[in-house]
Amino acid sequence: AMQTSGRFVQMETPLTAAERAAGQRAALLTNIGTGVFLSVITGPMMMLYASRVLELSPGEVGSILGCLAITALLQPFFIMATNRFGLKRATSAFFLIAPFILAPLFFISPEILSDRKLLLIAFGGMIFIIYGTRQALMGVAWQPLMRNITTLEDRGRFFGRMRASFMGVSLIFLAACTLLIGQEIQAWHYHAMLWLLIALSIFAYWHSRSIPDIRESGGKTYG
Repeated sequence: AMQTSGRFVQMETPLTAAERAAGQRAALLTNIGTGVFLSVITGPMMMLYASRVLELSPGEVGSILGCLAITALLQPFFIMATNRFGLKRATSAFFLIAPFILAPLFFISPEILSDRKLLLIAFGGMIFIIYGTRQALMGVAWQPLMRNITTLEDRGRFFGRMRASFMGVSLIFLAACTLLIGQEIQAWHYHAMLWLLIALSIFAYWHSRSIPDIRESGGKTYG
């Protein structure tokens, strides 16, 4: 990549057609659980769990989600760090770290934390850490990494396939939750979802290692 008038311009990938195809397959498998992850950590499943099990008010749940916007202000720093660390390394690092930062959510409950404010801070803080870590690593690395394994001719088709795959899995997940859980979510339901995220993180980590990064061949990430 090179920088022109303060903007980053992506140059065409030096990868062969076979390398791009293999990289795209690995990327689709790596990203397939994205919708499920967001549903459980920042989406409807998190909000349902927070309100029904943790008994947080709509305003408290809203404050947790509102704080996540802070990560957007930190993205310039994340980009600089990723430039040094590498795109594939940053992506794989998130999936490697994910099980460990998801684990504390198993222990945040009204039974363990009886103080309401402490419960809100603990749960909201962990949601922020998990989402912020994702944005700091995979969040800023993913799009440039995907441009490296596509060309102008196949980029639109590839991103369409990627969106269809992870949205399809997400819809199946949400439909299953609606049928099996409905509005009466219990702690063990959410814990089962966390175990699913841990399994998906291991699955994604394994496949993310097969995504080629042109930096490994002497290229640069952000110029």
